[in-house]
Amino acid sequence: MVEPRLSGADYWIDALQLCGWRGHTLASKQASKQAKLLLAAGIVVNLGLLGYFKYANFFVDNLNALVGSSLTLETIILPLAISFFTFQQITYLVDALVLPPKSGPPASMGN
Repeated sequence: MVEPRLSGADYWIDALQLCGWRGHTLASKQASKQAKLLLAAGIVVNLGLLGYFKYANFFVDNLNALVGSSLTLETIILPLAISFFTFQQITYLVDALVLPPKSGPPASMGN
């Protein structure tokens, strides 16, 4: 039986959902110590995922060249626009903490 494997896109979708939850939580706990810790954790997770997807193979290849080992990683499929979405998520988290919460439904993106 073949085990299902998660692709980079699966991890990224999970990160987007986590970011949305954190943003909602930050907006409800503005200026508290817990909100600042959530913001820091959100930034670390987002930058950690970005670093993993973009640089993991680079570091493993350089380590192999320096030490003479033969470590390998599975092929990492880089999601499109990963840097853009990472910094969009971080901006969203910071805005959720800093800006006052809006009342009413969110504005339509189409109009």
